[in-house]
Parts: sequence; C-alpha cells; structure tokens
Amino acid sequence: MAINGSLETFSLPELFQIIESGRKSGRLKFTPGLKNKDPHIKGTFEIWFDKGNFVAIVNSLQDQSLIVEVKKYGWIEAKHLVKGKYASLSSLKAFGTYIKEQNLVNDSQISLLFTTQINEVLKLFNVNFAWFQFEDSNDKGIIPSDGETFPWKEMTGKQKKPTELSLEGMRNLLDWSRFKEAMPPSDCGLQKLAKNCDLHLNSIEQHLWNNADGSISLKKLSQRINVSFDVVQQTALSMIFAGLVEEVSIINSAMKMATVSKYNQTPILVNQRNIATVIGEEKLTTNNSLIGNLVSFLKNNF
Repeated sequence: MAINGSLETFSLPELFQIIESGRKSGRLKFTPGLKNKDPHIKGTFEIWFDKGNFVAIVNSLQDQSLIVEVKKYGWIEAKHLVKGKYASLSSLKAFGTYIKEQNLVNDSQISLLFTTQINEVLKLFNVNFAWFQFEDSNDKGIIPSDGETFPWKEMTGKQKKPTELSLEGMRNLLDWSRFKEAMPPSDCGLQKLAKNCDLHLNSIEQHLWNNADGSISLKKLSQRINVSFDVVQQTALSMIFAGLVEEVSIINSAMKMATVSKYNQTPILVNQRNIATVIGEEKLTTNNSLIGNLVSFLKNNF
C-alpha cells in the first residue's frame, strides 16, 4: 500500500507514528521543495524501515555514503572494501553487520556510523516543504512498484524506533508555525499511554511525563515548573507525536478518587488527540483539521 502526499497532508512525525504503529516495512521517499531555507538539504531521501523500525537513509545525490564514511575514518583498508567478499554481495546482509563479523570494526564504530545516519534524518524535521511517498515492501524485501530492494550496502545493522527519532527531531525544531493547529490547548491535561518510558527524556519532558495523569492543565504545569507555556505546549505535542502521552480533559482529583473508589477501576479519560490510538482502536475525538484528515485516511485505508 502506498501513501502519497506533502507535508501539508501529514507531517514527518505523523508519518513516523503511522509506520511504527503499523510495524511497516518499506521505503519512505522524502523530497524537499525549493522553498526550504536550508540549501544543503537537496535531492530525494529514501528512509527505510523494517517492521516499524528505522534502518537506513539514502540520499539520491550521494553514492555509497556508508562506505565513504568508513573510508573517511580510515578504519578499513581500501582493498577490503573493493575486493572483499562484500563487494559482490548484493543483498541479505547489512554492510555494517558484515564488516563487524569480519572483525574489521567494533560495535562502537558501527554505532558512530548509525549516529551519522540518524543525524541525516533529524535534519529533515526542519524541512517545511516536501513531498513524500511511502511504499510497503513485499515479503522478499522488494518494493513492488520499481523492484528496488533494501539498501544493504547502506545499512549498519542497527535500528531505531521512528517515534524516538521524532522526539529527538522536534527538540531542535526551528519553526513551529506549521504545527499551530495541532497544538494542545492550555486547559488540557496529558495521560500516559504506557506505564514506563524507555526513551531518554530531557528535564521538561520528564516533568510532563511525571505529571501525565490527567489532573493538571498544561498552563498550570508551565507555571509550576517556571517554563514558558509555549515551550511546554511544544514539548507536549512532541510527546504526543512520539506516542508517549495523549491529550485529555482535566479530571477533578476528588471526582477521580471517588470514581476509583466506587467502581474500583480507573476512570475513562476523553481522548483528544493521539494517532497511535487511532491506528489501534480506529477512533479519535478531536476538532483538529489536520488530525481529522489523518483519521479519515486511516479509516479508509487500514
């Protein structure tokens, strides 16, 4: 199944949440438009996912970028890269996995290569204008529309959750204006979507996570931790996109305790915005036009 559109249709964090929640394998083509402010972000980027996890990024203007990185660091003699067994290997094994198995590099060096690829993805979060196309791969790892396979020579063998990339990418977002309509309101609260969080959170994210029980508004929380509301609001949206929390109506603490005591169960909170919940339960309550478009799309295609 293919998903086509522009950043006006879905943002990159929304796309990443769809891919992770659906445990999708395939290729996301991402082509920045000419209106972007950063002249260094050029070409078409192919972002590859395996069972919902990010595994590689390839730029159409760069050839064998992973091998180029290895050569730059001088870790492996050129003869091993050109004449080695991997030179004739067309598929089935990631380049990073192969050179590690051959004891040509260690795990920390592979991690450094993967970090370089991650940084390439994070740059794309500041792209304001772009077109995208996501296509699922078949059970043989092939994109049916053009026969392209996973870019094994550009893969380190490591992987990362797209929503974790999303959280990191939005921490350094320069222009929040395109997310204006998606921002959670000042009088809403947050509710955790999991008991535990295995992601590394910064101090503001940790405060929001610790208080994500639906009992305190974002406005009051910003006052409590002495951080501007804009920053708290932006952080909340980033955590929503990362699937950590959802926006909920504030529940009076006394009423909440009475409900728990009377029925011996956790009260049901009103879900205002969470894409992962939509994919899992196929329902969402929101007045936001952007997320509304997403709900309609998912209902018709998933």
